[in-house]
Amino acid sequence: MKKVVVKKKIKRKIIKKDYNKLFTRVLIEVSEKGKSVIAALKRKMSTQKFYELLEEEENAKRYARACEMRAEVIASETIDISDSKSTDVNRDRLRVDTRKWILAKLHPKKYGDKIDMTSDGKPINQSITIRLIDTADQIISKDSET
Repeated sequence: MKKVVVKKKIKRKIIKKDYNKLFTRVLIEVSEKGKSVIAALKRKMSTQKFYELLEEEENAKRYARACEMRAEVIASETIDISDSKSTDVNRDRLRVDTRKWILAKLHPKKYGDKIDMTSDGKPINQSITIRLIDTADQIISKDSET
């Protein structure tokens, strides 16, 4: 006797994700909770899909604004940590320093330690003239006089 194997076709329902809603959720987590993009993307969408969505100009603008807001959240956290009545001073110092470092790397113009020596975005031109030749001539002439 031959065994008859019946194969059932399983229909898989392909669920199309609404990536715009997911993109908005990611931006909310970035801007309001101060999360990194990688942390906000977990279980929502792939990083590849996220960066594909960033190619659209409107999404890129929204993401840039979310990053600016995230910086404000992180800066606010440093104040909250500093004002807390925690007994673990070293841990609080580390937490504040870490956030300051992140802010300086993400937004160096606003939070960095670099002093900008410009005037209206233009470099300040100063010249220093060193008169070594005259000084050398004076030394030589003084030596020859004695």
